[in-house]
Amino acid sequence: MKTKVLLLTILLVATMCMVNARDKKIQGTWKLVNEQLDKEGGTQIKLITPTHFMWMMYDKAGKIHGGATGTYTAKDNTYVETLLTHDEPVNEMKAVYEYKIHGKTMTIKGYLEREGVKVTNINEVWLKID
Repeated sequence: MKTKVLLLTILLVATMCMVNARDKKIQGTWKLVNEQLDKEGGTQIKLITPTHFMWMMYDKAGKIHGGATGTYTAKDNTYVETLLTHDEPVNEMKAVYEYKIHGKTMTIKGYLEREGVKVTNINEVWLKID
């Protein structure tokens, strides 16, 4: 019986470590790769911590032109942001993405959803800068 408990404990710890390692890939500071934004002198940054995300867009003078914060989940290449604050009313907003990370590049493709209705399609490339 002790052997079974020990084996189950080891399996649980190993599984948790694997999940944490996968989730840690998405954590960090990311910069949106966007030619139009670059031409206009703008930057969009996304910070992803173990539990929350934050993004903001600002111009070359440092003036903020938009942003959002919230919580997220990242599992099996699905990344879902639940917005807590946004530059417009939140009203049950979520962003649902399929994500892929290759080296320092993350691609996300999905949609923004408000009150269960898809309102915007999103297809972005982000570069890890930390």
